[in-house]
Amino acid sequence: NAVEQVADFYLRGTGVQALDAVRNLKRAWSVTISNNPLLVDVSGLTNLESITGGLQIDRNPAVRRLREFPRLATIFSDSPVSLAPNAESR
Repeated sequence: NAVEQVADFYLRGTGVQALDAVRNLKRAWSVTISNNPLLVDVSGLTNLESITGGLQIDRNPAVRRLREFPRLATIFSDSPVSLAPNAESR
């Protein structure tokens, strides 16, 4: 069975290149994807619907494009959102 909900999703300092393994993730308290030099594709998060806490995607130099999150309907307004610097913002 695929995991659809987690408290916190952290991916820091890894050799991961893509997020295909979390393609079924729909809900999370927070999502942090940071300092992953080989990560090129974050589209595995396209099914994410709700983030209760914060969203941080930064310092991933091989990420050339942050895809849209078409199902993401909720990021609570008092939650921090950080999406740079990645390669696309340089």
